Amino acid sequence: DDLDFAMRVMSQKVLVGLYPQMESYFGRLERFLSLSRADAGILKCRQDVFASALHTFSNSLYPPEKTPLWNVIYSKNKFDMQVYKYAGDLFEEESTLNLGFSKGA
Repeated sequence: DDLDFAMRVMSQKVLVGLYPQMESYFGRLERFLSLSRADAGILKCRQDVFASALHTFSNSLYPPEKTPLWNVIYSKNKFDMQVYKYAGDLFEEESTLNLGFSKGA
Protein backbone atom coordinates (compact mmCIF):
# COMPACT_ATOMS: atom_id res chain seq x y z
CA ASP A 1 0.00 0.00 0.00
CA ASP A 2 0.99 3.67 -0.20
CA LEU A 3 2.22 3.92 3.39
CA ASP A 4 4.55 0.96 3.00
CA PHE A 5 5.80 2.32 -0.32
CA ALA A 6 6.49 5.75 1.17
CA MET A 7 8.39 4.24 4.08
CA ARG A 8 10.40 1.96 1.79
CA VAL A 9 11.39 4.86 -0.46
CA MET A 10 12.31 6.97 2.54
CA SER A 11 14.52 4.23 3.98
CA GLN A 12 16.34 3.73 0.67
CA LYS A 13 16.58 7.22 -0.82
CA VAL A 14 16.51 9.83 1.96
CA LEU A 15 19.02 11.17 4.45
CA VAL A 16 16.52 12.26 7.11
CA GLY A 17 16.71 15.66 8.77
CA LEU A 18 14.45 16.83 11.59
CA TYR A 19 14.21 20.40 12.84
CA PRO A 20 14.91 19.68 16.52
CA GLN A 21 18.12 17.86 15.49
CA MET A 22 19.08 20.18 12.66
CA GLU A 23 22.67 20.65 13.84
CA SER A 24 23.26 16.90 13.84
CA TYR A 25 21.62 16.57 10.42
CA PHE A 26 23.81 19.28 8.91
CA GLY A 27 26.90 17.56 10.28
CA ARG A 28 25.85 14.30 8.63
CA LEU A 29 25.01 16.04 5.37
CA GLU A 30 28.29 17.95 5.28
CA ARG A 31 30.30 14.78 5.91
CA PHE A 32 28.26 12.74 3.41
CA LEU A 33 28.75 15.38 0.69
CA SER A 34 32.35 16.14 1.75
CA LEU A 35 31.53 19.78 2.40
CA SER A 36 33.80 22.03 4.45
CA ARG A 37 32.41 24.17 7.26
CA ALA A 38 35.28 26.56 6.58
CA ASP A 39 33.75 27.38 3.18
CA ALA A 40 31.99 30.75 3.40
CA GLY A 41 29.22 29.60 1.05
CA ILE A 42 28.48 26.57 3.24
CA LEU A 43 28.35 28.75 6.35
CA LYS A 44 26.00 31.23 4.65
CA CYS A 45 23.76 28.43 3.45
CA ARG A 46 23.67 26.89 6.92
CA GLN A 47 22.79 30.25 8.51
CA ASP A 48 20.06 30.91 5.94
CA VAL A 49 18.50 27.49 6.43
CA PHE A 50 18.58 27.80 10.22
CA ALA A 51 16.99 31.25 10.08
CA SER A 52 14.26 30.10 7.71
CA ALA A 53 13.57 26.93 9.69
CA LEU A 54 13.48 28.83 12.97
CA HIS A 55 10.97 31.29 11.55
CA THR A 56 8.79 28.48 10.18
CA PHE A 57 9.05 26.41 13.35
CA SER A 58 8.42 29.40 15.63
CA ASN A 59 5.30 30.41 13.70
CA SER A 60 3.87 26.90 13.59
CA LEU A 61 0.14 26.69 14.16
CA TYR A 62 0.28 23.09 15.36
CA PRO A 63 -1.29 22.54 18.76
CA PRO A 64 0.65 20.90 21.58
CA GLU A 65 0.84 17.13 21.34
CA LYS A 66 -1.92 15.04 22.96
CA THR A 67 -4.35 17.96 23.28
CA PRO A 68 -7.91 17.44 21.97
CA LEU A 69 -7.19 19.49 18.84
CA TRP A 70 -3.96 17.60 18.23
CA ASN A 71 -5.85 14.31 18.53
CA VAL A 72 -8.36 15.45 15.87
CA ILE A 73 -5.58 16.52 13.52
CA TYR A 74 -3.75 13.27 14.16
CA SER A 75 -6.82 11.17 13.38
CA LYS A 76 -7.37 13.03 10.09
CA ASN A 77 -3.70 12.66 9.11
CA LYS A 78 -2.77 9.34 10.67
CA PHE A 79 -0.80 8.08 7.67
CA ASP A 80 1.24 11.30 7.48
CA MET A 81 1.88 10.99 11.20
CA GLN A 82 3.06 7.40 10.73
CA VAL A 83 5.47 8.54 8.03
CA TYR A 84 6.72 11.33 10.33
CA LYS A 85 7.26 8.86 13.19
CA TYR A 86 9.08 6.56 10.80
CA ALA A 87 11.29 9.49 9.71
CA GLY A 88 12.21 10.02 13.37
CA ASP A 89 13.06 6.35 13.73
CA LEU A 90 15.18 6.50 10.56
CA PHE A 91 16.95 9.60 11.84
CA GLU A 92 17.97 7.70 14.97
CA GLU A 93 18.98 4.65 12.95
CA GLU A 94 21.06 6.75 10.56
CA SER A 95 23.05 8.12 13.49
CA THR A 96 24.47 4.62 14.01
CA LEU A 97 25.27 3.94 10.35
CA ASN A 98 28.38 4.66 8.36
CA LEU A 99 26.76 6.71 5.58
CA GLY A 100 29.82 6.92 3.37
CA PHE A 101 32.04 8.57 5.93
CA SER A 102 33.88 7.51 9.04
CA LYS A 103 32.13 7.98 12.37
CA GLY A 104 35.03 10.06 13.64
CA ALA A 105 34.86 12.49 10.72
